[in-house]
Amino acid sequence: MRLLNLLPDRPHHNTKNKRSQAKRPGKTRYKRALMELQAIPAYSKYPDVADRAVASLAWGKKHLIKSDRFDWLTGIWKRYLHFLGHPEEDSHRQRVMDKYPQARILGDIQTFHEVFYYAFPAIQDHARQSSCRAILDMPFFERENGRAVPLSPDVVIDQLENLEDQYLADFMASNRFCAEGEPYLETHEGWKWFRIRPGRSREEGEAMRHCGNVPGWCFGDFIYSLREPIDKKGETYWKPHITIICNGLRFRELKGFSNRKPAADFHPHIVDLLGQKKFRGFSRPGYCPKNDFHVCDLSEDHVRELFRLNPDLDQDGLGWHSEPVCDLPNGWRWVFIANTDVHGYCRNLSTQGVGSLWSLKGRRGWHILQEPVNVGGAVHWVHRLVLGTRNKCVLGIVRASGKFDENISIGLRHFLKLHAGGLYYLDLFRMLSVSDRDETLKANPTLLNHFQPEAVMELAPPLCAIEAYLKWTLPLDFHIEDERTLVLKEFVSRKELLEYLCFYDQWGERVAKLSDHCGLTATVFVEHLSFRLDGLVLDISRDAGIKLIYPIKDIVSLLLGVSNLKGQKTRKSIMEWILRPGKNLARSDNFLIF
Repeated sequence: MRLLNLLPDRPHHNTKNKRSQAKRPGKTRYKRALMELQAIPAYSKYPDVADRAVASLAWGKKHLIKSDRFDWLTGIWKRYLHFLGHPEEDSHRQRVMDKYPQARILGDIQTFHEVFYYAFPAIQDHARQSSCRAILDMPFFERENGRAVPLSPDVVIDQLENLEDQYLADFMASNRFCAEGEPYLETHEGWKWFRIRPGRSREEGEAMRHCGNVPGWCFGDFIYSLREPIDKKGETYWKPHITIICNGLRFRELKGFSNRKPAADFHPHIVDLLGQKKFRGFSRPGYCPKNDFHVCDLSEDHVRELFRLNPDLDQDGLGWHSEPVCDLPNGWRWVFIANTDVHGYCRNLSTQGVGSLWSLKGRRGWHILQEPVNVGGAVHWVHRLVLGTRNKCVLGIVRASGKFDENISIGLRHFLKLHAGGLYYLDLFRMLSVSDRDETLKANPTLLNHFQPEAVMELAPPLCAIEAYLKWTLPLDFHIEDERTLVLKEFVSRKELLEYLCFYDQWGERVAKLSDHCGLTATVFVEHLSFRLDGLVLDISRDAGIKLIYPIKDIVSLLLGVSNLKGQKTRKSIMEWILRPGKNLARSDNFLIF
């Protein structure tokens, strides 16, 4: 209630009327944002996505108090809906795609749900309690070339957490504690595992910046929380570091602070808990499995200790027998386990790649790279890398260690070269050494076919892989001359070049003004030819003829331009776009050729 309402000399009804009159002209930011989303064709085409968008806006209405932050969230959903739309139905789609890469659009949606949704409310509450303006006022946009560019959700959280470390270190050290639960197991240096039943806790969720298993709770869930003892004025408080959700004596989720993968420093504590013989092992992956702890994260010594304590620990929870795929020279092996719960990711995929992914058919399951570890005379096959596949095409990583391993690189190279039917997850190459990556792509260059050109070129693949990718995406008769040069067309003479240009309307009138195709005027005309596409030039050689060349380093601009062409992409339409005349005019000694 405003202070003016309490003044006796101002009638109450007048204030009410003025307040209502002030609100009439405009719409609330929530309604305005909702109308903007509803105006995008994909909103009505995908009702499930629309429901998620509305739920996100309702969340933003509650937590994103500043209007620019709410606009930031609305922008995430507007870009995603435009991405889902069809170019012929959505006139604004291409403008959005020109500004934001597909990987950025999909990554923003994913990280908003996985990290930002749970982390931000806790950060904001702490900032309010401490009146920390640096956090409360931090913009979610940055200035770039005079334009406000939205930050990605994970960058926002990283910057907010850095501000917490800078301004709220003492507050965080003395306020991120939990009292809920009962001591279950003491581990190293006085740390303890606490058990919470039933397995849901808002207190745990607020302290660890995740959902606390409140929305996903099901009957039989328990929470095991690893906590560090902190002494404050003679009293012991317990600070949580890891949250594990267990159901039916199987582990569903094992995550660290803010739903991130637990650091290696916590592995001894985790081994102590998982080594309890009553636990059967892991269940099928739950929310954001790539951030879960798994056996593949452990060192060999910790693996031996774990299976010494609990030799019957199940690593996958699928319940089906594995099928052999191949044995590797280092003693490791690949196996396949059928599993219908396998999904793909759209990140970095081209439009054709997304369509190919959605049309995939065949067996689904996990291809698992296993290492033999001898524990007390018994061999345990330890999962080191788990790939989700369909029809032998790699859709994504289910479980993997967070660090590079030479044996994993060798095993992955062997699988991709000899057994993979395709690849829809580009980040898999991050697990290969440079030499293994190049060897894989030389043997199987079509693995890059489904990805966006900027993502492919950022990978810096070998020339043979670039050539194979261009042949897949660019239906022209070209060849790569060297590591810097793409030859789009060759001509034996100026006459052949000019006759070729006559086929294109934009050049036909200009060439027709030439008195002949072999004289001095034609020579000057050819030597002064320029094209609108930056980097496209004619290489004229007395011995080798004339070449239309383009720098490989700029190939992304060429491919993006071709992909934006409307209508059917034929060789003629592509070359017509490539050969657009430049602004410079070709001069002869006697006249100007327009």
